[in-house]
Amino acid sequence: MSTENDELRDREASIGEAKENSKGIFRTGFFDPSGTYPRSDYFYGPSINQNARGIERNDLYIGGGNLDLDLGLDTPPQSQYPLNQVQESRSGHVIEIDDTPAGERILIRHRTGAGVEMRTDGTVVVATKNNLVTIVQGESKLIVEGDAQLTYNGNLDIDVAGDYNLNVGGNFNIDVAGDILTEVDGNFREKIHGNHGSNVDGNRSSTTTGTTAHTTLQGFNNIVKGDFRNAVEGATSIMSSGQTRITSETRLLGSAPDMNLAAQSMSVFGDTGTIGGQNIIMYNYNMYTGHSITATDTITTNTAYTQRVNATSMHATTFHGSLVGKASFAAQADEAGSAPLGAGSGGGTLTSTTHTAEPVDPKATALPTQVNLNGYLTKGSYGHPVVKVDPGAGLLNSVSDNEKNDNITNKPLNIREIRSKLRSDSTLQNPVFTGSQIGAGKLSSSFSETSPASIGRVESSKPTKVIGQKYLGQINPSDASKKIVPKPVPQLITPDPVYNPNFRDVINSKTKLAKGITIAKFLGGKGDKITLDHISPTDIVTRKAIARQLYLQAEAMNLISDDTGKFKDHRLVVVEGLYRQGRNEVLTPGSINDLQTSGRAVVYELVDTKGVPDIEKTFDLAVYLKDNMYYEKLILDYDTFDPAGLNVQIIIQMPLVSEDYTGEYSMNIETRFNNKVLTNKEFTEVTV
Repeated sequence: MSTENDELRDREASIGEAKENSKGIFRTGFFDPSGTYPRSDYFYGPSINQNARGIERNDLYIGGGNLDLDLGLDTPPQSQYPLNQVQESRSGHVIEIDDTPAGERILIRHRTGAGVEMRTDGTVVVATKNNLVTIVQGESKLIVEGDAQLTYNGNLDIDVAGDYNLNVGGNFNIDVAGDILTEVDGNFREKIHGNHGSNVDGNRSSTTTGTTAHTTLQGFNNIVKGDFRNAVEGATSIMSSGQTRITSETRLLGSAPDMNLAAQSMSVFGDTGTIGGQNIIMYNYNMYTGHSITATDTITTNTAYTQRVNATSMHATTFHGSLVGKASFAAQADEAGSAPLGAGSGGGTLTSTTHTAEPVDPKATALPTQVNLNGYLTKGSYGHPVVKVDPGAGLLNSVSDNEKNDNITNKPLNIREIRSKLRSDSTLQNPVFTGSQIGAGKLSSSFSETSPASIGRVESSKPTKVIGQKYLGQINPSDASKKIVPKPVPQLITPDPVYNPNFRDVINSKTKLAKGITIAKFLGGKGDKITLDHISPTDIVTRKAIARQLYLQAEAMNLISDDTGKFKDHRLVVVEGLYRQGRNEVLTPGSINDLQTSGRAVVYELVDTKGVPDIEKTFDLAVYLKDNMYYEKLILDYDTFDPAGLNVQIIIQMPLVSEDYTGEYSMNIETRFNNKVLTNKEFTEVTV
C-alpha cells in the first residue's frame, strides 16, 4: 500500500537529497533535478526576470522591413522594475504586462519569436517565423483609415467563390514584369468615360472566332510603318459617302476574274501600258491617236482623220485623202486584176471626185504627256502623296528606349535596374547606355571612379576572432560560434530532402527551396524582375539545375533570418536574382550577370525596419557570412551609381554544383567599388 511519504522517499532516493517535510522543500532552498535552473545568465545574480528589471527586452521577431517599406516601429524605453510583470516558461514562452511610463505594452511571445504585441501608442504587431493561418467561419471586414502596403516576397493566390468587386477612387496602376493572362468564361466588356490608349513595344495579335465589329462615331485612322495586308475569305465592301482615295508611290495592282468600273466622269491615262483585250468592245466619243491604228478586221466610224490606216478591209461612207497604188493606173477597178504590168491601159477610168470635208470636232481633255503626267502624280491634288510614318523615329523612341540605350533595354530603368545592367563590363563601358542614364538623371556622373574617397574597417579572409566569448554552465549549442575554415576542395552539401528540387517533377515559381522561401523570391528582385518563362517547362533538366543553385542561396538567407543577435532587426532582401539576358544584350563571360543566368550568383541588400539599406551593418554581415557558410566567392559591393550617394550590396557567388550537390567552394572574398575590384582576399569598408 502506497502513501504520500512512501512516494517522497522514492523521490528522495532517486534525487539523492533528503526533504525536510511532506511539502517537498529542500534544505538548501534551491534544487533543480533537470539542471535547467538557474540559467547561466542568472548565475551569481538575482533570480528576478531580467526583462522585468529592464536589463533585457523581449521582442517579437520582425526581421526588418522591406526595401522602401518602413514598418514605422520605434523602440520604446527599457522596462522599469517593478512596473513590468513577466512570466517566462522553461522553454522561453513569455507573457508581459508592462506599465513603464512611455513604454506601456502587452506582449505574448512564443519561444521562436512569434506572437502578439500591443505597443504604447496602441499599435498591434502580429509576427511569426513560420505560417500564419486565419480562419473565419462568418464574415470578415477590414477597415484601414490610412495607407496600406502589402508585400509578398513569394507567390500570391486569391480564390474567390463569388463576385470579386474592386472599387478604386484614384488611379489603378499595375506593373508586371512577366505576362498577364486573362481567361473569361463569360463576357468581357469595358466602358471608358475618357480616352483609351496603349503602347506596345513588340507585336500585337488578336483572334476572334465570331464576328468583330468596330464602330467609331468620328474619325478612324490606320497608320502603318511597314506592310499592311487584308486577307478576307469572303466578300469585301468599302463604302464611302465622300471621296475615296487610293494611292501608291510605286505600284497599284488590281485584279479579278470579273471587274467593273463605272463613273459619270472617268479619267484613265498613263505614259505606257495597255488598255483593252481581244474581246473588248470599246465605245468612245473622240479618239486622238498620235501614231497608228492597226486593225486585223474592221474599223467602223463616221469620220476618220489620220495620217495612215492599215486594215485588211475598210468600209467608209466618205473617205478624205488620196489612194496611192496600182489602182491609180486602172481604167476600171474591177478589171485591174487582168491588166498587164506596166502603165495602165484600157479596162476603165479612175475618176477624181472632190468632196467637202466634215468639220473636225475639237472636244478634248488635257494631253497626257510625260510632263503633264509627272505633274499630276507628284503635284496635283489627285496625285499620290509621299507617305512617311514617324520620320526620324520620334514616335518609336517615345514608346521604346531601345535606340537611346543602344538596344540594351527598351524601357526606362530605375537606379537598381541600372546597377544590375552595369554588372557586365560590356554595358559598363557602353557610352550610349551610360550617357542616356546620366542624361535622365538616373546615373551619377561619378560612376566610373575606381577608388573611394575614404575607407574604414578591413577584414581578411581568415576566420574572424571573437574576443571575450566564454560560456558557463548550460548553453544552447546553437549559440556557439561555428567558424568554417576555407578549404578550396570539392565539398558535398547534403540538402534537406523536403526541399531538394531533384525530387520534383515540376519546377516553377512555387517550388519551395526552404521554409518560407520559394523560387519566386529570386524572380521578383527590385533590381531585376523576370519570370521562368524564358526556360521551357519541358526543359526540366535546366530548371532543376537552376533550382539546385538557388537552394544554396536559400540556405544562406535562412542563416540570417534565424539570427537572433545583431541582425535580428534586419532583413536580407534579394534585389537581383535570376537574370534573363536581353534580346540584344552582350554579357561578359564570367560576369555577375552571366552567373545570374544559371542561379550561381544572387545580389542582396540588408534592410533595417525603415526599409533602408544599412551600409554599416552590411559590412558586419559580410564578415559574419564569410565565417559561417560555404561559398565560392563573397563580394562586398560598394558603388556611387546613385546620384543620392553611396550604396552597398552583398553578392553571394556559389560554385556550379552537380546533381549530388558536389561543388568546389573556394571561399574567396573581395571588395568592389563601382564594379571594379578594390581589394582582393579582404573586405574593405567604404565610408564615402
